[in-house]
Amino acid sequence: MDRVRRFLANPYKIRTLVHRLSRSVRQRLVARRLEHVQPESLRQHLQLDTVPAAHFRTRAQPRFFFDAERIPAIIAATPQEGKERFVQNAQSLLTRTFAFRSLAPVTFADEIDWRFTADHDRDWNADLHRLDWVATALLAAHYTQDGTFTERASSLLTHWWRANPPGSAPWRDPFEVAQRGNTLSWILFLGAPLPTFSAEALGTVACALLTSGYWTEATLEYHVPNNHLFIEVIRLTQLGLLFPEFPWAQRWLRRGLGFLEREIERQVLPDGVHAERSVLYHRIVLEALLELIALAARNDLILPPLVYERSRRMVSFLRNVQRPDGEFPLLGDSFPRDTLLRYDLLAAAAELLGTDSTAGQPDERTLWLLNGGWPTPVASTQALHAQVWMDGGYAVFDRAGPQGRNHLVCDFGEFGMAAAPGHGHADCLSLDLCVSGRPFLIDAGAYSSYRGEHWRNAFRCTRAHNTVLVDGTDQTPLSGIFGAGRFAVPTLHTAILGDWLRLLDASHDGYMRLRGKVVHRRSIIEIAHDGWLVIDFLTGKGRHEVEVLWHFHPAVSIALTDSALHAHDASGAGLQMVWSASVPVQPRVYRGQEKPPLGWISLEAGSKEPADVLVLGAQPLLPAWIATLVTPGKEPIRQPRLRVLPSADGVALACAVDGIATSVFFATNGKRGGAFAEWSTDATIAVVRESPEEQAFLLAGGRLLQRSGEKRVSLPAITNGVALTVVAEQLHVQGDAQCPLHIGCGPIRQAFINGKEAKSFAEGSHTTRVET
Repeated sequence: MDRVRRFLANPYKIRTLVHRLSRSVRQRLVARRLEHVQPESLRQHLQLDTVPAAHFRTRAQPRFFFDAERIPAIIAATPQEGKERFVQNAQSLLTRTFAFRSLAPVTFADEIDWRFTADHDRDWNADLHRLDWVATALLAAHYTQDGTFTERASSLLTHWWRANPPGSAPWRDPFEVAQRGNTLSWILFLGAPLPTFSAEALGTVACALLTSGYWTEATLEYHVPNNHLFIEVIRLTQLGLLFPEFPWAQRWLRRGLGFLEREIERQVLPDGVHAERSVLYHRIVLEALLELIALAARNDLILPPLVYERSRRMVSFLRNVQRPDGEFPLLGDSFPRDTLLRYDLLAAAAELLGTDSTAGQPDERTLWLLNGGWPTPVASTQALHAQVWMDGGYAVFDRAGPQGRNHLVCDFGEFGMAAAPGHGHADCLSLDLCVSGRPFLIDAGAYSSYRGEHWRNAFRCTRAHNTVLVDGTDQTPLSGIFGAGRFAVPTLHTAILGDWLRLLDASHDGYMRLRGKVVHRRSIIEIAHDGWLVIDFLTGKGRHEVEVLWHFHPAVSIALTDSALHAHDASGAGLQMVWSASVPVQPRVYRGQEKPPLGWISLEAGSKEPADVLVLGAQPLLPAWIATLVTPGKEPIRQPRLRVLPSADGVALACAVDGIATSVFFATNGKRGGAFAEWSTDATIAVVRESPEEQAFLLAGGRLLQRSGEKRVSLPAITNGVALTVVAEQLHVQGDAQCPLHIGCGPIRQAFINGKEAKSFAEGSHTTRVET
C-alpha cells in the first residue's frame, strides 16, 4: 500500500513507469555512447579549434562564480585560519589519506581502491566519489602556490576517471552524478588558472562533465520527485549554461529551465519550507538554488520570478530556525554538516538576494562563490520574536533571556512528501529547545540509511522525538528504509504570538487507528522569561500506555528526583523540569539502550552517541493529560512549582517561577468557558500572568475574563486568539484576523482591561493607552 500511495501521489506517473521499465536499458545505451569520450578524443566531440586544455584555460565566457583575475583578492579576503584548514586537509592527500565524516582516516598504501567502504558505511564511499577533496587540494594550491597539491590532485583525478568509467558503480546513483557535476565544475575553474594542473587533468574534468550531463538527463529520477529530482534539474540547467561547447548544452538548459519553475512551486511551500520537512535537505536545495541564481546573474540569464521569491522565503525560514549557537535543528533526516554543504547560506543569500545579513567573519568557500564579495552585517535590535509557518507546520518562539537567547522550535507539520516520504520522521508535535543560547532538548537526528532497517527507523520513529508515544506505536507507520504508511494528519487549533504570552495549540490523528481512537493534542505556552508549559492531552477511550519523551543533547548532564529534573551543561546554562498529570506518572531516564533503541543522538552521519532521555510514563484510562513545566536556569535559583487548580469545567494549572504566578485554563469535553480557582472565563483557553511590572492575558475562543466576579478583560466579541499585556498603563494587543486556521483575533474596536476602557483598535498588532 505504501508503494501504491507513493505512485498515486507522484505527479510524473507516466514518466515513472517508463523510467522503471527502461532504466537499465537507457543506462547501458548512454554508457555505450560515452565509451569513446576520452581526453584524447574530446576535441572532436566538442568541435574545438584548439586543444581542450588551452580552450578552457583561456575562454572568458560563460562566467563561473569567480573570475580568474579576482583570485588574488579572494585569497587576500580569506581568513588565515580558513586557509590553514584547507591546507591541512589537502596535505593528507599527499599520503593518499582520506578522512570523511566522523570515521577514522583511511590511508591507501598504493593505488586507491575506489570500491572501499570504511566501517561498512556507504556514505564514506559516496564522499570519496563526490571528489570535493580534489577541490580542496586545488584551493590549497591557490593559497600556498605549492604545485605539489595540484600534481597530486591531477594524478588522483585521472586515476579516478580511468578506474570508474560511465556505467560503473559511481555512476549508478543519478543524484550523486548530478551533484558531482557541480563539484567537477569547481575543479575545472579552480584548476584552469593553475599551470601545474596538467592538460590531461583538464581534459579529464571536461570529459567527466560532458558525461555527467548526458547521464543526468538520461536518468532524471521521476520516481523520486523530491530533492533528488529538483537538484538534478538544477545541475542539468547549470551544465547547459556553463558549457555551451557541449553538443547538447542548449537542450539541457531548455529542459532544466522547463522543469525548474514547476519543481520549485511543487517542492518549496508558499511559506518557504521545503516539502520534505528536513532541515538538511532544505539547506541542500537552497544551496543549489543560490548557486544557480549566482550563475544566472553573472551570465545574464533570466530565471522565473518564483525562483527568487521562494528562495527568499527559504532563507527566512532557515534564519529563524537557526539556533543561537549557529547550528540548525535536526528536523527530519538531518545532520549538522555534509560534504554537499559548502557555504554560509545566510551570508550568500544576503549578497545574492538582498536578504538581511548578520554575517560575521568571511567564510572561505562562500567568498569564492561570491567572487570575493561579502555582505555588510546588519545588527539585529529585535529582543524577541515569534513566527508561524502555516504551510510547513513550524513555529518559532525566540526570546532574549537574562543569560542568553531562549529558542523554541515547534513542529506541527505533516510527515513529509506523499510521493517521496523517505526523509520524513514521525515527529508531529515535537520540539527543539535552546536555553541561554545552548541546545538542550533536540531531535535524535538521522544516523544512517546503511545500518539496517532496525537502526534506520530507530531514528525516524516517534520514540526518537520530543513528543508523545502511545502504546509503543508510531504516529505514522514506517515501512522499510524510506517508506511510510498513512501520514498522521496535524491540525493547528490556535497560535497566539504575544510579547509576554505565546501559545501553540495543535493535535494529530496518528493514533486514531488504535483501539479507542486516540487523539494527541499538545498545547505549548511560553510564559515570558519563566519558561514553557507543555500540556499533552490524550482523548479517546480505554486504557493506554502513554510516554512523554524528552531527549537531551549529549553535552547536557541531568539529575532526576521523584518530582523534578535538573539539567545543565559545561557553559553554566541549565533548565529545570517539573510535571503534573491527571494520573500517576513514573519518570524514568534512559541512556544508550539497545532494545528498543532509546537514548541515542546522531550528530554526524553514520555515528551515534548515548544521550539522556527522560520518559514520563503512565497507563491512564482516557481521557487524560500530562503537563510539563520547563524553566530556564540552574537549580535551586528559580524553584519552579506546578500545581493543579480546582476546576469542574476543564484542566486548570498554576505555575509559579520566582514567586510570580501564572494561571492556565483549558476547557474540556467540547465545552467553552468555566471557573478555575478565583477566575472565570467564557473562553476555551485562558492564561493569566500578573507581576509587579506587568499584567498579561491570553484568550482563545472567548471574550471575557473575571476574577472573583470582577471583569478583568472584556472584549466586544469572541476572539479566536488574542494576547493582551498592560505595562505602565500601555496596552499591547497581538492578533491577526487575516491568518487562516483561526490564528490570531478578529478586529477589536473596544476593550475593557481592569475596568478601564481602551478604544480605537485596528486589526493586527496594536499599542494604545488605557484610559483612566
